[in-house]
Amino acid sequence: MTDLHVRRALGPALAAVLGDDAWREFEAELIVGGKSNLTYRLRSAAGEVILRRPPDGAVRATAHDMGREIRVQKALARTPVPVPLILLDQPWLLAPSVTRTLGFPRRAEIAAWYAEATGADLSHLTVHLALAHLKFAVITEDIDVRVRSGAMAGQDFGDLTGEAARIAEAGLDVLGKV
Repeated sequence: MTDLHVRRALGPALAAVLGDDAWREFEAELIVGGKSNLTYRLRSAAGEVILRRPPDGAVRATAHDMGREIRVQKALARTPVPVPLILLDQPWLLAPSVTRTLGFPRRAEIAAWYAEATGADLSHLTVHLALAHLKFAVITEDIDVRVRSGAMAGQDFGDLTGEAARIAEAGLDVLGKV
């Protein structure tokens, strides 16, 4: 996070939300490997937090909607799905640093919880899973374009050639099981 005006705005916001002026000065380390929004570990004399924000440069209008990500995480916080506490929710997502491994429920468990809580008929869930694969294929292609244009803070995602096609084919395979 080298953008000086972002740092100048973020320092006071961190100090205010975390109740410690030591947050006015912090170090930011990009956590590499994320394929969509950028994730940073922020450290100060007061501690450590995680910050997520959209990538640099031009991005699709809804592809990096931090408000949507925050709404989803806040909704999941009321369920057994482990999510971090949201400390600051616009224009960045700020959460405590989690150093332990979280145990995530499997897809079938989440579907069962959802069906029980809502009474929803999940008989068409496989079709939605296939559509999700197709959506991720498009997202993967978009990530490849952003990486090649330099909008991902210098992260190297390796060679994504063929990844979008592989994901789309997996979605079609899911449809074959319907």
